[in-house]
Amino acid sequence: MSHNIIPASLAIKSMRDNGYKTAAHAIAELIDNSIQAKAKTVQLLCIDGYTVNTKRKLQQLEEIAILDDGIGMNPKILQEALQFGGSSHKDDPNGIGKFGMGLPNASISQCRRVDVWSWKNGKTYKTFLDVDLIESGDIESVPVPVEEKIPSKWLEASKASQSNTGTLIVWSKLDRVNWKTSKSIYTHSERLVGRMYRHFIQENRCEILFKSYVKKVALTITIEEAFKANDPLYLLNNTSLKELPTPYEKNCLFKQFEQPEEIEIDLGEGKSSTVTITYSHVDKECHGSIRSLPDIKTEVGGTEWGKHCADNIGISIVRAKRELELTKILTNGKPQERWWGVEVAFEPALDEFFGVTNNKQAAVNFEDIDLKKEAHLNGYEDNEIEFLKVFKQEDPYRWFMHQIVSEIKRNIKHLRKAMPNDKRLVGCVNAKTEVSYAEKVSDAVITSRVDGGYKTKSEELATNTSKVDQISELAKEFEFTSSIPQKEAKQKATETIENNQKLKFLEAKLDSRAFFDVAVKAGVTLVTINEDHEFYEFYNKLSDEHRELLKLLLSSWARCEGEAMERVRRDMQDIRGNWGRMLSDFFFDLKL
Repeated sequence: MSHNIIPASLAIKSMRDNGYKTAAHAIAELIDNSIQAKAKTVQLLCIDGYTVNTKRKLQQLEEIAILDDGIGMNPKILQEALQFGGSSHKDDPNGIGKFGMGLPNASISQCRRVDVWSWKNGKTYKTFLDVDLIESGDIESVPVPVEEKIPSKWLEASKASQSNTGTLIVWSKLDRVNWKTSKSIYTHSERLVGRMYRHFIQENRCEILFKSYVKKVALTITIEEAFKANDPLYLLNNTSLKELPTPYEKNCLFKQFEQPEEIEIDLGEGKSSTVTITYSHVDKECHGSIRSLPDIKTEVGGTEWGKHCADNIGISIVRAKRELELTKILTNGKPQERWWGVEVAFEPALDEFFGVTNNKQAAVNFEDIDLKKEAHLNGYEDNEIEFLKVFKQEDPYRWFMHQIVSEIKRNIKHLRKAMPNDKRLVGCVNAKTEVSYAEKVSDAVITSRVDGGYKTKSEELATNTSKVDQISELAKEFEFTSSIPQKEAKQKATETIENNQKLKFLEAKLDSRAFFDVAVKAGVTLVTINEDHEFYEFYNKLSDEHRELLKLLLSSWARCEGEAMERVRRDMQDIRGNWGRMLSDFFFDLKL
């Protein structure tokens, strides 16, 4: 009797936890396969059904499918495609696929059942994976493909007759998809898929369509859209970015910064491959035209164009013209980072150099290496020059990556210097900062508590700090959090300290899922409401009275958190973040 080293029932549980960030990232693996198969059209099809709880019927995602008109697979290749590591794409060194893990890995990370039909030479074959059957031991290998027609409902959903060749992949038993309706899938994947495949879409190499249906008596379509290219460098036309105002309709929002850099990487044995780095920054004239529009009542960052750019902050890592990730490792967290872009592009020959993961979601070797730290760890803290020689000789890949990242950092400094002022020309620098009702009430309550001996650590320090230093500390916080000019930040800080205010409300885009953030600076409690949160739209629609009541609620939490002991305060911060994520889930579908 033979015994597998790793039983299939145990292996499948482990493989389900492969770490796809979202359902959209898992779906991207299937789109990769379609593009590799030379598909001209890829359709992402979603079908919703209804589930009944104790009170009402709820629309819920039941099936997700990818249908393409690629070259299709014969029975042997079809069976191999559902084996882990069994893809024939590995034979193509420059292909978008290559790892042989995408189809089975991505599928079981989101669902318990995946069915695959593929056709060529006039015959359609089907096979499947079923997690329940694998866990029960009923199947231990990919079933032999059988001849079977694709279900008519998918042809109905695609609104097309079956192509001469192609593949259909259907996910069902969706137990791990993090979005519960077709509409949620589209909303969360629209810009991500458009960004991942922007080069394929822009070059008309492949059209990617989204169609969603509700299953009633018959399928009823709810969304039918083609994914548009989403370019984080903003150098492409006809993308998901809203058309620019007159006279810039035909222009791009950004300009290219110098010529792309091409860096040759020696792979040994006489082989090499090129890394291409492209830089861009916002067109100041175009930015200024947006800023001066009469119907724009906010800074440019608050417009549709600015918000679109804010979703694309980071460095785009592109492999074989498909984006792996938009990494933020060289960004500083400030909203102004939205006004520049960097793309690092390479071919699969450099997968090892970049450390590309088998789910194609990251290039782990693309890192900002701290040479001082490296020298210290290797015993060269007093001789960094000598360490560089050893580093280059013993770890040439990481040394070369350090050279590349250092060059990118230097160019980003130039890009930041070219950033325009993000504020409207008609600013309020000379206007007196208003104090809201919630802030007035909070000031009174906090003053009473301070008089009673309940002080935060920051308030205790403030009593021994000059007003000048308090204003300086607070101004830096205002400037960083609210992205306002230094002069305005200083005026706002001066008014706050001179008026002895204890609490201030701010609004800004935060890099977290929390609805609000709490900080205490110069003895002032700062409550920042997250403009990027799903609930923010509802918050803005509240009446003034109700908004002030909600602010009072947040003020009481902020004060409680500020007065807490260090360990308790950390717990409260975690709870605040978890509550923000839960609030996001509760309100997301209402926002759609």
